[in-house]
Amino acid sequence: MPTSQFALGHMVRLFGVLAVVTMAVSSAHAGSLVIRNSSDAAITCSVDGYTMATGWPFDWTITVEAGKSFVVGPSYEQEKPVIDWADCGGLKTSHMAITPDGPDGYFYFTGTQSRVLNAALYPYLPNLPGGTFNAMVQHVIETYQTENPDVLLNAVLNGNLDIYSYEGLTRLLGADGFDIMELDMLYLQFLADSDLILPTEMPLDNYQDIGLAAVTAGGNQAYGVPSWLCMDFTFSFAEGVKAVTSLEGLSVFLSDTPEDQTPLVGNFNGSWRLPAMYISGYMGQFPDAPIANALQMPPNDTVITNLTTLTEKCNFDDGNKCIDDTYHDAANGTTEQVLATGRAKTDVGFSEQSFYIKLYGGPEPLWAIGTPWGNTINPLLYTDAFVRSAANCADDPCKTDGQAFIALMTSDPMKTFITQSQDLDDHAPYRRLLTATKSFYELPWVKEDALYTQFHTVFETGASFPNNITDEQQTSIGTQVCAALKAQNPAYVCKSEP
Repeated sequence: MPTSQFALGHMVRLFGVLAVVTMAVSSAHAGSLVIRNSSDAAITCSVDGYTMATGWPFDWTITVEAGKSFVVGPSYEQEKPVIDWADCGGLKTSHMAITPDGPDGYFYFTGTQSRVLNAALYPYLPNLPGGTFNAMVQHVIETYQTENPDVLLNAVLNGNLDIYSYEGLTRLLGADGFDIMELDMLYLQFLADSDLILPTEMPLDNYQDIGLAAVTAGGNQAYGVPSWLCMDFTFSFAEGVKAVTSLEGLSVFLSDTPEDQTPLVGNFNGSWRLPAMYISGYMGQFPDAPIANALQMPPNDTVITNLTTLTEKCNFDDGNKCIDDTYHDAANGTTEQVLATGRAKTDVGFSEQSFYIKLYGGPEPLWAIGTPWGNTINPLLYTDAFVRSAANCADDPCKTDGQAFIALMTSDPMKTFITQSQDLDDHAPYRRLLTATKSFYELPWVKEDALYTQFHTVFETGASFPNNITDEQQTSIGTQVCAALKAQNPAYVCKSEP
Protein backbone atom coordinates (compact mmCIF):
# COMPACT_ATOMS: atom_id res chain seq x y z
CA MET A 1 0.00 0.00 0.00
CA PRO A 2 1.48 3.40 -0.96
CA THR A 3 2.19 5.99 1.72
CA SER A 4 -0.98 8.01 2.34
CA GLN A 5 -2.78 9.79 5.12
CA PHE A 6 -4.26 6.39 6.00
CA ALA A 7 -0.81 4.85 6.32
CA LEU A 8 0.38 7.85 8.31
CA GLY A 9 -2.52 7.30 10.69
CA HIS A 10 -1.21 3.81 11.39
CA MET A 11 2.28 5.24 11.96
CA VAL A 12 0.79 7.55 14.56
CA ARG A 13 -0.67 4.57 16.37
CA LEU A 14 2.51 2.51 16.16
CA PHE A 15 4.72 5.20 17.61
CA GLY A 16 2.17 6.38 20.15
CA VAL A 17 2.58 9.95 19.01
CA LEU A 18 -0.32 12.19 18.12
CA ALA A 19 0.62 13.95 14.92
CA VAL A 20 -1.38 16.15 12.63
CA VAL A 21 -0.49 15.83 8.98
CA THR A 22 -1.84 18.08 6.27
CA MET A 23 -1.13 18.00 2.58
CA ALA A 24 -2.41 19.47 -0.66
CA VAL A 25 -3.79 16.93 -3.09
CA SER A 26 -4.97 17.15 -6.65
CA SER A 27 -6.87 13.87 -6.56
CA ALA A 28 -7.45 10.89 -4.32
CA HIS A 29 -7.35 7.16 -4.83
CA ALA A 30 -10.62 5.23 -4.72
CA GLY A 31 -12.00 4.55 -1.30
CA SER A 32 -10.76 7.71 0.42
CA LEU A 33 -12.33 10.70 2.10
CA VAL A 34 -11.08 13.96 0.63
CA ILE A 35 -11.41 16.94 2.97
CA ARG A 36 -10.75 20.23 1.20
CA ASN A 37 -10.57 23.48 3.13
CA SER A 38 -10.91 26.53 0.90
CA SER A 39 -11.64 28.86 3.81
CA ASP A 40 -9.15 31.36 5.24
CA ALA A 41 -8.74 29.51 8.55
CA ALA A 42 -7.75 26.04 9.69
CA ILE A 43 -10.48 23.54 10.58
CA THR A 44 -10.42 20.49 12.85
CA CYS A 45 -12.14 17.25 11.90
CA SER A 46 -13.17 13.94 13.40
CA VAL A 47 -13.65 11.01 11.05
CA ASP A 48 -15.55 7.74 11.43
CA GLY A 49 -13.10 4.96 12.28
CA TYR A 50 -10.59 7.29 13.89
CA THR A 51 -12.32 7.89 17.23
CA MET A 52 -12.35 5.66 20.27
CA ALA A 53 -16.10 5.20 19.85
CA THR A 54 -15.56 3.80 16.34
CA GLY A 55 -12.63 1.50 17.08
CA TRP A 56 -9.50 3.67 16.95
CA PRO A 57 -7.26 3.53 20.09
CA PHE A 58 -7.63 7.29 20.64
CA ASP A 59 -9.60 10.22 19.30
CA TRP A 60 -7.62 11.47 16.32
CA THR A 61 -8.28 15.15 15.62
CA ILE A 62 -7.32 16.07 12.07
CA THR A 63 -6.35 19.64 11.33
CA VAL A 64 -6.73 20.88 7.76
CA GLU A 65 -4.99 24.19 7.19
CA ALA A 66 -6.53 26.97 5.13
CA GLY A 67 -6.27 26.29 1.41
CA LYS A 68 -5.14 22.70 1.97
CA SER A 69 -6.64 19.24 1.57
CA PHE A 70 -6.39 16.05 3.53
CA VAL A 71 -6.99 12.46 2.43
CA VAL A 72 -7.85 9.58 4.74
CA GLY A 73 -8.90 6.01 3.98
CA PRO A 74 -11.18 3.72 6.01
CA SER A 75 -9.67 2.32 9.21
CA TYR A 76 -8.88 -1.38 9.30
CA GLU A 77 -9.34 -1.26 13.05
CA GLN A 78 -13.03 -1.63 12.20
CA GLU A 79 -14.46 -5.08 11.45
CA LYS A 80 -15.80 -3.65 8.19
CA PRO A 81 -13.64 -0.68 7.18
CA VAL A 82 -15.96 2.17 6.24
CA ILE A 83 -16.18 5.92 6.67
CA ASP A 84 -19.83 6.85 7.17
CA TRP A 85 -19.38 10.30 8.61
CA ALA A 86 -17.00 13.21 8.98
CA ASP A 87 -17.35 16.16 11.34
CA CYS A 88 -15.43 19.32 10.40
CA GLY A 89 -15.97 22.75 11.82
CA GLY A 90 -19.22 21.61 13.42
CA LEU A 91 -20.67 20.25 10.15
CA LYS A 92 -21.32 16.50 10.20
CA THR A 93 -22.15 14.27 7.25
CA SER A 94 -23.81 10.84 7.32
CA HIS A 95 -23.97 7.64 5.25
CA MET A 96 -20.90 8.46 3.17
CA ALA A 97 -20.33 4.68 2.71
CA ILE A 98 -16.66 5.05 1.83
CA THR A 99 -15.02 1.62 1.62
CA PRO A 100 -11.53 0.57 0.49
CA ASP A 101 -12.87 -0.77 -2.80
CA GLY A 102 -15.49 1.93 -3.41
CA PRO A 103 -15.56 5.51 -4.66
CA ASP A 104 -14.15 8.52 -2.88
CA GLY A 105 -16.19 10.78 -0.65
CA TYR A 106 -15.86 14.56 -0.50
CA PHE A 107 -16.12 17.17 2.21
CA TYR A 108 -15.59 20.60 0.64
CA PHE A 109 -15.44 23.21 3.42
CA THR A 110 -15.67 26.87 2.37
CA GLY A 111 -16.17 28.64 5.65
CA THR A 112 -19.57 30.03 4.63
CA GLN A 113 -21.62 26.90 5.32
CA SER A 114 -23.96 26.61 8.28
CA ARG A 115 -25.66 23.26 7.58
CA VAL A 116 -25.32 19.95 5.73
CA LEU A 117 -27.45 18.31 3.02
CA ASN A 118 -26.95 14.54 2.70
CA ALA A 119 -28.03 13.32 -0.72
CA ALA A 120 -27.72 9.95 -2.50
CA LEU A 121 -27.58 9.72 -6.28
CA TYR A 122 -28.71 6.70 -8.28
CA PRO A 123 -25.44 4.77 -8.76
CA TYR A 124 -26.10 2.45 -11.70
CA LEU A 125 -24.75 4.55 -14.56
CA PRO A 126 -22.40 3.52 -17.36
CA ASN A 127 -18.71 4.21 -16.85
CA LEU A 128 -15.33 3.39 -18.31
CA PRO A 129 -13.95 0.01 -17.17
CA GLY A 130 -12.13 0.51 -13.89
CA GLY A 131 -13.30 4.11 -13.75
CA THR A 132 -14.97 6.05 -10.97
CA PHE A 133 -17.66 8.68 -10.75
CA ASN A 134 -15.39 10.93 -8.72
CA ALA A 135 -15.29 13.72 -11.31
CA MET A 136 -19.08 13.66 -11.63
CA VAL A 137 -19.61 13.88 -7.88
CA GLN A 138 -17.06 16.68 -7.59
CA HIS A 139 -18.86 18.62 -10.32
CA VAL A 140 -22.21 18.15 -8.59
CA ILE A 141 -20.83 19.30 -5.23
CA GLU A 142 -18.97 22.29 -6.60
CA THR A 143 -21.92 23.45 -8.74
CA TYR A 144 -24.40 23.11 -5.90
CA GLN A 145 -22.22 24.78 -3.28
CA THR A 146 -21.47 27.68 -5.62
CA GLU A 147 -25.20 28.25 -6.03
CA ASN A 148 -25.99 27.50 -2.35
CA PRO A 149 -23.00 28.81 -0.36
CA ASP A 150 -24.65 28.23 3.03
CA VAL A 151 -24.88 24.46 2.48
CA LEU A 152 -22.24 21.76 2.66
CA LEU A 153 -23.34 19.03 0.26
CA ASN A 154 -22.54 15.39 1.01
CA ALA A 155 -23.36 13.80 -2.37
CA VAL A 156 -23.00 10.02 -2.43
CA LEU A 157 -22.96 7.98 -5.63
CA ASN A 158 -22.15 4.50 -4.37
CA GLY A 159 -23.33 1.08 -5.47
CA ASN A 160 -22.71 -0.26 -1.96
CA LEU A 161 -25.90 1.40 -0.72
CA ASP A 162 -28.69 -1.13 -0.29
CA ILE A 163 -31.32 0.65 -2.40
CA TYR A 164 -32.96 -2.48 -3.87
CA SER A 165 -34.13 -3.75 -0.52
CA TYR A 166 -37.18 -2.86 1.54
CA GLU A 167 -35.13 -3.19 4.72
CA GLY A 168 -32.24 -1.20 3.27
CA LEU A 169 -34.48 1.69 2.23
CA THR A 170 -36.06 1.80 5.68
CA ARG A 171 -32.60 2.33 7.13
CA LEU A 172 -31.32 4.77 4.49
CA LEU A 173 -34.35 7.05 4.77
CA GLY A 174 -34.79 6.67 8.51
CA ALA A 175 -33.42 8.80 11.34
CA ASP A 176 -29.79 9.80 10.69
CA GLY A 177 -30.14 8.64 7.08
CA PHE A 178 -30.17 10.69 3.90
CA ASP A 179 -32.17 13.87 3.41
CA ILE A 180 -32.67 13.35 -0.33
CA MET A 181 -32.39 10.12 -2.34
CA GLU A 182 -32.63 9.29 -6.03
CA LEU A 183 -34.40 5.92 -6.09
CA ASP A 184 -36.15 3.41 -8.30
CA MET A 185 -39.89 4.05 -8.06
CA LEU A 186 -40.68 0.33 -7.97
CA TYR A 187 -40.71 0.96 -4.21
CA LEU A 188 -42.83 4.11 -4.14
CA GLN A 189 -45.98 2.72 -2.55
CA PHE A 190 -43.93 1.03 0.15
CA LEU A 191 -42.02 4.24 0.85
CA ALA A 192 -45.22 6.29 1.06
CA ASP A 193 -47.16 3.76 3.13
CA SER A 194 -44.22 3.44 5.54
CA ASP A 195 -44.11 7.23 5.99
CA LEU A 196 -40.48 7.24 4.90
CA ILE A 197 -40.92 10.00 2.33
CA LEU A 198 -42.94 13.19 1.95
CA PRO A 199 -45.11 14.50 -0.89
CA THR A 200 -43.19 16.76 -3.23
CA GLU A 201 -44.03 20.45 -3.35
CA MET A 202 -42.06 21.17 -6.52
CA PRO A 203 -43.66 22.04 -9.89
CA LEU A 204 -43.88 19.01 -12.18
CA ASP A 205 -45.08 20.44 -15.50
CA ASN A 206 -41.72 19.75 -17.23
CA TYR A 207 -41.74 15.99 -16.64
CA GLN A 208 -42.80 13.10 -18.88
CA ASP A 209 -46.22 11.63 -18.08
CA ILE A 210 -44.67 8.18 -17.60
CA GLY A 211 -42.42 9.56 -14.89
CA LEU A 212 -45.28 11.39 -13.24
CA ALA A 213 -47.33 8.21 -13.08
CA ALA A 214 -44.39 6.44 -11.42
CA VAL A 215 -44.05 9.04 -8.64
CA THR A 216 -47.78 9.18 -7.89
CA ALA A 217 -49.43 7.14 -5.13
CA GLY A 218 -52.58 7.32 -3.06
CA GLY A 219 -54.68 8.73 -5.86
CA ASN A 220 -53.10 11.88 -7.23
CA GLN A 221 -50.37 12.57 -4.70
CA ALA A 222 -46.88 12.99 -6.17
CA TYR A 223 -44.09 11.90 -3.84
CA GLY A 224 -41.08 12.34 -6.07
CA VAL A 225 -39.48 14.31 -8.89
CA PRO A 226 -38.67 12.13 -11.94
CA SER A 227 -35.02 12.00 -12.95
CA TRP A 228 -34.26 9.04 -15.26
CA LEU A 229 -36.42 6.62 -17.25
CA CYS A 230 -35.27 3.13 -18.27
CA MET A 231 -36.60 0.36 -20.51
CA ASP A 232 -35.33 -2.56 -22.53
CA PHE A 233 -34.31 -1.83 -26.09
CA THR A 234 -33.09 -4.35 -28.63
CA PHE A 235 -29.96 -3.09 -30.40
CA SER A 236 -28.60 -4.26 -33.74
CA PHE A 237 -26.35 -3.09 -36.54
CA ALA A 238 -28.74 -4.71 -39.02
CA GLU A 239 -31.29 -2.14 -40.17
CA GLY A 240 -33.92 -4.86 -40.58
CA VAL A 241 -34.52 -4.76 -36.84
CA LYS A 242 -36.52 -1.58 -37.38
CA ALA A 243 -39.29 -3.60 -39.02
CA VAL A 244 -39.71 -5.90 -35.98
CA THR A 245 -42.99 -5.34 -34.13
CA SER A 246 -43.47 -8.62 -32.25
CA LEU A 247 -41.63 -11.57 -30.75
CA GLU A 248 -42.55 -13.60 -33.82
CA GLY A 249 -41.09 -10.88 -36.02
CA LEU A 250 -37.92 -10.86 -33.94
CA SER A 251 -37.64 -14.63 -34.36
CA VAL A 252 -37.89 -14.25 -38.13
CA PHE A 253 -35.29 -11.45 -38.07
CA LEU A 254 -32.90 -13.63 -36.04
CA SER A 255 -33.46 -16.77 -38.13
CA ASP A 256 -30.70 -15.89 -40.58
CA THR A 257 -28.06 -15.09 -37.95
CA PRO A 258 -24.57 -16.10 -39.20
CA GLU A 259 -23.14 -19.25 -37.64
CA ASP A 260 -20.33 -17.34 -35.94
CA GLN A 261 -22.84 -15.18 -34.04
CA THR A 262 -25.37 -15.82 -31.32
CA PRO A 263 -28.74 -14.34 -32.30
CA LEU A 264 -29.21 -12.41 -29.04
CA VAL A 265 -27.44 -11.48 -25.81
CA GLY A 266 -28.67 -9.89 -22.60
CA ASN A 267 -28.89 -10.32 -18.85
CA PHE A 268 -31.99 -12.31 -17.93
CA ASN A 269 -31.17 -13.15 -14.30
CA GLY A 270 -31.89 -11.30 -11.07
CA SER A 271 -34.37 -11.10 -8.20
CA TRP A 272 -36.02 -8.01 -9.71
CA ARG A 273 -35.18 -8.85 -13.32
CA LEU A 274 -37.44 -11.92 -13.44
CA PRO A 275 -40.59 -10.18 -12.12
CA ALA A 276 -39.91 -7.22 -14.43
CA MET A 277 -39.42 -9.49 -17.46
CA TYR A 278 -42.64 -11.32 -16.68
CA ILE A 279 -44.64 -8.10 -16.26
CA SER A 280 -43.20 -6.77 -19.54
CA GLY A 281 -43.97 -10.09 -21.18
CA TYR A 282 -47.54 -10.08 -19.92
CA MET A 283 -48.24 -6.57 -21.18
CA GLY A 284 -46.53 -7.36 -24.48
CA GLN A 285 -48.83 -10.32 -24.95
CA PHE A 286 -51.99 -8.70 -23.54
CA PRO A 287 -51.56 -4.95 -24.20
CA ASP A 288 -55.19 -4.10 -23.42
CA ALA A 289 -55.26 -5.87 -20.04
CA PRO A 290 -55.04 -3.97 -16.75
CA ILE A 291 -51.45 -4.02 -15.57
CA ALA A 292 -52.66 -5.39 -12.22
CA ASN A 293 -53.35 -8.66 -14.04
CA ALA A 294 -49.63 -9.03 -14.67
CA LEU A 295 -49.03 -9.25 -10.92
CA GLN A 296 -51.40 -12.15 -10.43
CA MET A 297 -49.98 -15.63 -10.01
CA PRO A 298 -49.63 -18.37 -11.10
CA PRO A 299 -47.83 -17.11 -14.21
CA ASN A 300 -49.53 -17.23 -17.56
CA ASP A 301 -48.34 -20.17 -19.68
CA THR A 302 -48.17 -18.19 -22.92
CA VAL A 303 -46.07 -15.46 -21.32
CA ILE A 304 -43.66 -18.03 -19.89
CA THR A 305 -43.37 -19.70 -23.30
CA ASN A 306 -42.64 -16.32 -24.87
CA LEU A 307 -39.93 -15.57 -22.29
CA THR A 308 -38.40 -18.98 -22.93
CA THR A 309 -38.49 -18.37 -26.69
CA LEU A 310 -36.73 -15.03 -26.28
CA THR A 311 -34.08 -16.06 -23.77
CA GLU A 312 -33.20 -19.27 -25.61
CA LYS A 313 -32.01 -17.20 -28.56
CA CYS A 314 -28.86 -16.57 -26.54
CA ASN A 315 -26.85 -19.68 -27.34
CA PHE A 316 -23.13 -20.28 -27.36
CA ASP A 317 -21.12 -23.46 -27.84
CA ASP A 318 -20.60 -23.58 -24.07
CA GLY A 319 -24.18 -22.82 -23.04
CA ASN A 320 -26.65 -19.99 -22.56
CA LYS A 321 -24.72 -17.24 -20.77
CA CYS A 322 -27.78 -15.02 -20.60
CA ILE A 323 -29.66 -17.27 -18.18
CA ASP A 324 -26.91 -19.04 -16.20
CA ASP A 325 -25.69 -15.96 -14.25
CA THR A 326 -22.61 -15.51 -16.48
CA TYR A 327 -23.70 -12.14 -17.79
CA HIS A 328 -25.56 -11.24 -14.59
CA ASP A 329 -22.32 -11.52 -12.63
CA ALA A 330 -20.11 -10.00 -15.34
CA ALA A 331 -18.91 -6.42 -15.54
CA ASN A 332 -21.38 -3.85 -16.83
CA GLY A 333 -21.13 -3.68 -20.62
CA THR A 334 -20.17 -7.32 -21.19
CA THR A 335 -23.11 -8.18 -23.44
CA GLU A 336 -22.70 -4.91 -25.32
CA GLN A 337 -19.08 -5.84 -26.03
CA VAL A 338 -20.31 -9.15 -27.49
CA LEU A 339 -22.54 -7.21 -29.90
CA ALA A 340 -19.96 -4.54 -30.67
CA THR A 341 -17.30 -7.10 -31.60
CA GLY A 342 -19.56 -8.96 -33.99
CA ARG A 343 -20.29 -12.04 -31.89
CA ALA A 344 -24.03 -11.35 -31.58
CA LYS A 345 -26.72 -10.03 -33.89
CA THR A 346 -28.76 -8.26 -31.19
CA ASP A 347 -28.40 -7.13 -27.61
CA VAL A 348 -31.11 -6.34 -25.06
CA GLY A 349 -30.37 -3.47 -22.66
CA PHE A 350 -31.36 -0.01 -21.49
CA SER A 351 -30.70 3.03 -23.68
CA GLU A 352 -27.60 3.93 -21.68
CA GLN A 353 -26.04 0.56 -22.50
CA SER A 354 -25.36 1.99 -25.95
CA PHE A 355 -22.41 3.66 -24.16
CA TYR A 356 -20.62 0.30 -24.14
CA ILE A 357 -21.56 -0.59 -27.71
CA LYS A 358 -19.87 2.63 -28.80
CA LEU A 359 -17.00 2.16 -26.34
CA TYR A 360 -16.10 -1.26 -27.74
CA GLY A 361 -16.04 -0.08 -31.32
CA GLY A 362 -19.42 -1.00 -32.71
CA PRO A 363 -19.97 0.25 -36.27
CA GLU A 364 -22.40 2.92 -37.41
CA PRO A 365 -25.31 3.15 -37.64
CA LEU A 366 -26.78 1.46 -34.58
CA TRP A 367 -30.50 0.71 -34.55
CA ALA A 368 -32.77 0.29 -31.55
CA ILE A 369 -36.37 -0.82 -31.00
CA GLY A 370 -38.38 -1.54 -27.89
CA THR A 371 -37.87 -5.18 -26.96
CA PRO A 372 -40.81 -7.31 -28.17
CA TRP A 373 -41.70 -9.53 -25.24
CA GLY A 374 -44.90 -10.81 -26.88
CA ASN A 375 -47.37 -10.07 -29.69
CA THR A 376 -46.63 -6.34 -29.52
CA ILE A 377 -43.98 -3.87 -28.49
CA ASN A 378 -45.68 -2.35 -25.46
CA PRO A 379 -42.95 -0.51 -23.54
CA LEU A 380 -42.94 -0.41 -19.76
CA LEU A 381 -40.50 2.07 -18.26
CA TYR A 382 -38.82 2.21 -14.89
CA THR A 383 -38.45 5.62 -13.24
CA ASP A 384 -35.72 6.85 -10.93
CA ALA A 385 -36.85 9.89 -8.96
CA PHE A 386 -35.76 12.16 -6.14
CA VAL A 387 -37.61 11.76 -2.85
CA ARG A 388 -37.37 13.61 0.46
CA SER A 389 -36.94 11.85 3.80
CA ALA A 390 -39.81 12.36 6.23
CA ALA A 391 -37.50 11.73 9.18
CA ASN A 392 -34.70 14.08 8.20
CA CYS A 393 -35.96 16.71 5.78
CA ALA A 394 -39.53 17.63 6.65
CA ASP A 395 -38.93 21.30 7.37
CA ASP A 396 -36.80 24.22 6.28
CA PRO A 397 -33.99 24.79 5.75
CA CYS A 398 -33.57 21.18 4.61
CA LYS A 399 -36.71 21.26 2.48
CA THR A 400 -35.56 24.31 0.55
CA ASP A 401 -31.99 23.05 0.32
CA GLY A 402 -33.27 19.73 -0.98
CA GLN A 403 -35.50 21.34 -3.58
CA ALA A 404 -32.54 23.35 -4.83
CA PHE A 405 -30.53 20.14 -5.16
CA ILE A 406 -33.31 18.35 -7.04
CA ALA A 407 -33.78 21.34 -9.37
CA LEU A 408 -30.05 21.28 -10.13
CA MET A 409 -29.92 17.54 -10.76
CA THR A 410 -32.93 17.56 -13.11
CA SER A 411 -31.88 20.71 -14.98
CA ASP A 412 -30.94 20.53 -18.66
CA PRO A 413 -27.30 21.58 -18.02
CA MET A 414 -26.75 18.84 -15.42
CA LYS A 415 -28.53 16.21 -17.51
CA THR A 416 -26.38 17.23 -20.47
CA PHE A 417 -23.23 17.01 -18.35
CA ILE A 418 -24.09 13.43 -17.33
CA THR A 419 -25.50 12.12 -20.61
CA GLN A 420 -22.64 13.60 -22.64
CA SER A 421 -20.13 11.97 -20.25
CA GLN A 422 -18.46 15.32 -19.62
CA ASP A 423 -16.91 13.91 -16.44
CA LEU A 424 -14.95 11.42 -18.55
CA ASP A 425 -12.24 11.92 -21.15
CA ASP A 426 -12.94 13.59 -24.48
CA HIS A 427 -13.24 10.29 -26.33
CA ALA A 428 -15.81 8.67 -24.04
CA PRO A 429 -19.17 7.83 -25.64
CA TYR A 430 -22.33 9.57 -24.52
CA ARG A 431 -24.28 7.79 -21.78
CA ARG A 432 -27.65 8.49 -23.44
CA LEU A 433 -29.83 7.83 -20.42
CA LEU A 434 -33.50 8.57 -20.88
CA THR A 435 -34.02 11.87 -19.11
CA ALA A 436 -37.41 12.37 -17.49
CA THR A 437 -37.82 16.04 -18.41
CA LYS A 438 -39.57 17.26 -21.57
CA SER A 439 -37.26 20.22 -22.19
CA PHE A 440 -34.21 17.95 -22.52
CA TYR A 441 -35.55 16.54 -25.79
CA GLU A 442 -35.90 20.04 -27.22
CA LEU A 443 -32.19 20.71 -26.87
CA PRO A 444 -30.62 21.00 -30.35
CA TRP A 445 -27.96 18.37 -29.74
CA VAL A 446 -30.55 15.87 -28.50
CA LYS A 447 -32.86 16.47 -31.47
CA GLU A 448 -29.93 15.81 -33.81
CA ASP A 449 -28.64 12.70 -32.01
CA ALA A 450 -29.22 9.52 -34.05
CA LEU A 451 -29.97 7.34 -31.03
CA TYR A 452 -31.99 9.78 -28.93
CA THR A 453 -34.29 10.30 -31.93
CA GLN A 454 -35.00 6.57 -31.83
CA PHE A 455 -35.27 6.29 -28.04
CA HIS A 456 -37.62 9.11 -27.19
CA THR A 457 -40.45 7.85 -29.42
CA VAL A 458 -41.33 5.32 -26.68
CA PHE A 459 -42.83 8.13 -24.63
CA GLU A 460 -45.76 8.19 -27.07
CA THR A 461 -46.84 4.60 -26.37
CA GLY A 462 -45.03 3.56 -23.18
CA ALA A 463 -46.40 3.17 -19.68
CA SER A 464 -44.93 3.06 -16.20
CA PHE A 465 -43.97 -0.06 -14.31
CA PRO A 466 -46.16 -0.64 -11.24
CA ASN A 467 -44.93 1.26 -8.19
CA ASN A 468 -46.93 -0.73 -5.66
CA ILE A 469 -45.25 -4.15 -5.71
CA THR A 470 -44.85 -5.41 -2.15
CA ASP A 471 -41.95 -7.38 -0.75
CA GLU A 472 -44.16 -10.46 -0.65
CA GLN A 473 -45.31 -9.98 -4.26
CA GLN A 474 -41.77 -9.58 -5.54
CA THR A 475 -40.77 -12.83 -3.84
CA SER A 476 -43.90 -14.66 -4.99
CA ILE A 477 -43.65 -13.53 -8.61
CA GLY A 478 -39.93 -14.23 -8.78
CA THR A 479 -40.28 -17.69 -7.24
CA GLN A 480 -43.18 -18.79 -9.41
CA VAL A 481 -41.80 -17.34 -12.63
CA CYS A 482 -38.48 -19.01 -11.82
CA ALA A 483 -40.15 -22.40 -11.39
CA ALA A 484 -42.12 -21.99 -14.62
CA LEU A 485 -39.03 -21.03 -16.61
CA LYS A 486 -37.03 -23.91 -15.18
CA ALA A 487 -39.85 -26.29 -16.11
CA GLN A 488 -39.37 -25.28 -19.74
CA ASN A 489 -35.59 -24.90 -19.57
CA PRO A 490 -33.89 -26.65 -16.62
CA ALA A 491 -30.68 -24.71 -17.30
CA TYR A 492 -32.33 -21.46 -16.18
CA VAL A 493 -30.69 -19.90 -13.10
CA CYS A 494 -32.96 -17.42 -11.37
CA LYS A 495 -32.20 -17.23 -7.66
CA SER A 496 -29.96 -14.21 -8.09
CA GLU A 497 -29.48 -10.89 -6.36
CA PRO A 498 -30.67 -7.69 -8.13
